[in-house]
Amino acid sequence: MKKKGYMEFVCKRFCSFYKPGSEALACAGYLFFENAFALEAIKDMVERIDITEANPTLLYDSVLRAVCRRCDFLADGCDFREGIPSPPCGGYILLESLIREGILTEDELNRILEETHF
Repeated sequence: MKKKGYMEFVCKRFCSFYKPGSEALACAGYLFFENAFALEAIKDMVERIDITEANPTLLYDSVLRAVCRRCDFLADGCDFREGIPSPPCGGYILLESLIREGILTEDELNRILEETHF
């Protein structure tokens, strides 16, 4: 079950797949944020992102390898990863935005993944 505060900042703001009542479903990006950061830290990071610049690409292979490969939704395939015109999940959009804007580095991402055993 998603935690309400995290859901507000990861799912509702960034995920086109989010629907009210889907609180039991969580992508690996959401789970990464819930396990790796306090809610206040996520709020601070989100406030520093220019959401209008959130134009996800496949440039951050480290995110795909480290986070997306753990996603339960991959069993049905991921159109975004497969190059089919479709947006990624909100967790991916937020992670990519943080890396693109220098708020989180790929090295920090990998360190957090090691420390949290995500």
